[in-house]
Amino acid sequence: MTLTGQADNFFERAYAEQVAERVYGVTKVGNQVILKDTPITTDAGLVQAIVENWNHNTITRPFILIKVTVKDGFVTLTGNVIFWAEY
Repeated sequence: MTLTGQADNFFERAYAEQVAERVYGVTKVGNQVILKDTPITTDAGLVQAIVENWNHNTITRPFILIKVTVKDGFVTLTGNVIFWAEY
């Protein structure tokens, strides 16, 4: 199976691939989905994009308890994790 089209972010692209891999009979997935060109130019914009993506993804939603800070384009995540798989 080959996926094509556009996604708003990496998480949507990866999720599409995961869903396709679960389809009965699919043995291989080629992901040719491209990311839409949506540059984020401010630190506040980066924080907002990260938090919004976490909120829209059931896998990463629990990580909303992690604090996100951005300074000069560098992202720092701080907080505590409960399970080793969260490292």
